[in-house]
Amino acid sequence: MKKIYPIILSGGSGKRLWPSSRKMFPKQFLPFDNNHSLFTKTLKRFNGRNFHKATIISNYIHRFLVKDSLEKSKIQTGSILLEPMMKNTSAAVTLSTLFILKKDPNAVILISPSDHLVEEKKFKSFFLKNFEKFDKKFLYIFGIKPTEPNPSYGYILKGNKIKSNFFYVKKFFEKPKITEAKRFLKTESFYWNSGIFLFSATTFVNEMKIHSPKILKTCEQLIDEAKKQYEFITFPEKKFTTLEKKPIDKDLFEKTKKAVVVPFSFNWSDVGSWESIWKIKKKKNQNVIDGNIITENVKRSFIKTHDKSIAVVVGVNDLVIIKDKDALLVTKKNYDKNIKDILSQINKSDKEKFEFGTIVHRPWGSFENIRSGDGFLVKILKINPKSKISLQYHKKRSEHWVVTKGTATITLNEKKIKLKEKESIFVKLGQKHRIENKTKDLLEIVEVQIGKVLDESDIVRIDDIYGRK
Repeated sequence: MKKIYPIILSGGSGKRLWPSSRKMFPKQFLPFDNNHSLFTKTLKRFNGRNFHKATIISNYIHRFLVKDSLEKSKIQTGSILLEPMMKNTSAAVTLSTLFILKKDPNAVILISPSDHLVEEKKFKSFFLKNFEKFDKKFLYIFGIKPTEPNPSYGYILKGNKIKSNFFYVKKFFEKPKITEAKRFLKTESFYWNSGIFLFSATTFVNEMKIHSPKILKTCEQLIDEAKKQYEFITFPEKKFTTLEKKPIDKDLFEKTKKAVVVPFSFNWSDVGSWESIWKIKKKKNQNVIDGNIITENVKRSFIKTHDKSIAVVVGVNDLVIIKDKDALLVTKKNYDKNIKDILSQINKSDKEKFEFGTIVHRPWGSFENIRSGDGFLVKILKINPKSKISLQYHKKRSEHWVVTKGTATITLNEKKIKLKEKESIFVKLGQKHRIENKTKDLLEIVEVQIGKVLDESDIVRIDDIYGRK
């Protein structure tokens, strides 16, 4: 059997599972089963002898989340392509397909989102069993047999049978009304659109020439102008802005006559809402409870807290209550699909807090904002093994560091200082400094900033191994 090139789509705005997910930390990177993220689970799904190393296409702002996930999972991948901005899936699929086609003119490509939950064994078994039946002249989309009338999913109406369990696509329906979704469920001719595609790269490009030549041409130019930046492939931002924002379903699959739906019947979820997670999680008394929570007379609810504070919930049904360190969500389960639209109303002054949350991820690890006040900010820094922050200085603030876990190697002007647990150091305004973790264990530091400017604008980088300015 010919090996397949998996392409993993890893975009997202982080709104659907807010407040746990954010713009800078979309849902595919959230811990899910046994602390494995959906991103890691997706990589493992396509990590085997029948697949080439996966190509990942992600957003530039998420590059270090991708890098960190790969290092922790120890899964080897092919290339990591970075979009300078989100342009939906038509651009992402076209760019990554052209990138692979350049290496292999006979490539067979499998497109998969990185934030879906799939019944692994059944998926692999079905896929490998049916692969030889795929014809390179068609573009395949995998349809999931509906288990409920869900208006949040796109639907596919199957047409005439080609062979076995393969059908021409007759029509797409994007997020129908509940009445239509109920009718679809009764006919057994409709499938949920899984967003998983399989095709010959050459066939895909030929069909894009017919149905979406503008996006194809721009993507071809972007591939020609692509550059290697450390372990990533980047594209020129100015030209990228000219791409139209279109999903590949509408841009190609709804137009082409070569679209074929392949029905799947296994457990699948796009994990697009808290209610969808409630449905797949183990329940006690019809509730999903995660955290230090006391309940009484509560039914069919999802309650989750992210810290050690006590939550008491009494006498409510069918609610989603999610308490993050800096935000609270309370909604009826069937209303939580509207979160994405409601979040657009958040005041611009709170934009940074909304996008980042209290935990901010960096290429060297993460930091968490603990407390702030007039002229001070307290953070907890977590430096990954064999990682270091940039060599830098500040014009508007000084910093005091206390090691709470591990051993730090500190650069202070021209000196190198080793700090062990419970030891501290003071960094004066204007002093060059760097924290480095040379060990194999996580390094944790409490940082107290004191000054007039306590944000990223007061970082002057002298040297940075991650290519940040």
